[in-house]
Amino acid sequence: MLNIIKHNTTPEDIRKGLQYHQPLIGNQAFLFTFPQSTTSGFWNKNVSFPIDVAFFDKNKYLINIEHLDKEQLLDVKADRPFKYVVETRKGWFSENNIKKGDSLDMLLKLGFKKTAEYDPTVEQNTQEVNPLFKQVKNIPTSHAIDALANQ
Repeated sequence: MLNIIKHNTTPEDIRKGLQYHQPLIGNQAFLFTFPQSTTSGFWNKNVSFPIDVAFFDKNKYLINIEHLDKEQLLDVKADRPFKYVVETRKGWFSENNIKKGDSLDMLLKLGFKKTAEYDPTVEQNTQEVNPLFKQVKNIPTSHAIDALANQ
């Protein structure tokens, strides 16, 4: 499923988001985790490509998906308070038949854990050579986001 290439948890990272980033391709996505539920808006300032923005509640269920055109300054918001946001290339959610009520854990069951284990500086990502692999190896997928956010 999703390949989380950046997990934004700090106010600075959340504020910057995808600004000046290269276009997302394939299953690449940014994950934002807020310390508590919020109603903040998202825009696409300094982003040269269109994206989809999916808002998830504190229980990790999809609230709604919004679309942002490149450089769009008019913000989009969730229908109710949210704690998690996933940004993907435009069209990813519809192509994958993702809809309101779907679980964030379901979207991340392969992609997030795989990203957590992957280290581009290691030729073969195995338990012996990649310490991050060991850290998430036995964590149930539903807890992967929380575990990595606390590292």
